[in-house]
Amino acid sequence: PPVEASGPTFLESLLGIGLSGSPWEYMIQMRLSGYDGVVPVPLGPLGKYNFLLSPESVRSATVERSGSLSRRFSVGLFETLELDRGLVYEQGERHRRQKRLCIPSFEQSRSMESFVEATREELEALSGRFKSKAKAKAGGGKTDDGAAAAATMTTVDLYAEMRRSTLNVVLAVTFGLGSSAVAGEGNEARAFDRADELSRTIGEYLERIVALANEIPPLWQISPRLSGNYRRVTDHLLPNLRELVAEVIAARRRSDEEEEEGASE
Repeated sequence: PPVEASGPTFLESLLGIGLSGSPWEYMIQMRLSGYDGVVPVPLGPLGKYNFLLSPESVRSATVERSGSLSRRFSVGLFETLELDRGLVYEQGERHRRQKRLCIPSFEQSRSMESFVEATREELEALSGRFKSKAKAKAGGGKTDDGAAAAATMTTVDLYAEMRRSTLNVVLAVTFGLGSSAVAGEGNEARAFDRADELSRTIGEYLERIVALANEIPPLWQISPRLSGNYRRVTDHLLPNLRELVAEVIAARRRSDEEEEEGASE
């Protein structure tokens, strides 16, 4: 497991967070400054926090050493949001039990093959969309002029595209569903018409949660309704997310019922 590295002093931490604007931005700057692994960040009367600056340290803290390291700072936020009953933010024995139940699904070659195949198909579809956008931007023509080529370059939001593609893989493998675009290209997966809306909602939810956890001052700890991010999450994003997930489950059930009806005819 990653060994706890030496970290900044209290004054360095305080100054770094102040200049960066938030603990999240400061953590990113620490990684760029050469810090790695589990780095202790002392914040005086607020306590000492461990910043996880590598994939190995995240795995160590959440899986291998989850019992010995102090609990994650954002656990309190998810308790306030009443979202602490899942695999990610569940604590104690329930957390360990859920992990044990999930592990076999990722160790069976048959299960992984379905993910690999769905990922390959989705990335091929994504590549096709990129090429279509580039061709449309260039008007279908070719040019050897560097300036002209630069003028016809297409800007792509890779985060949004990869988030959408990841969701499409989960919909296809877990629910037998897919986006309208993919399903319309001969894919056997039934289309889920609101896949793009679900992807956008997940994206904003994740961004708002990160912003909420990094608010200075942490208004959600004082009175949650004072925080605009908290109100956006609880009043709009979570209800919309639950509605969309319920539709995904209902679509899968309809698909199963149609298959059973077809088999009985």
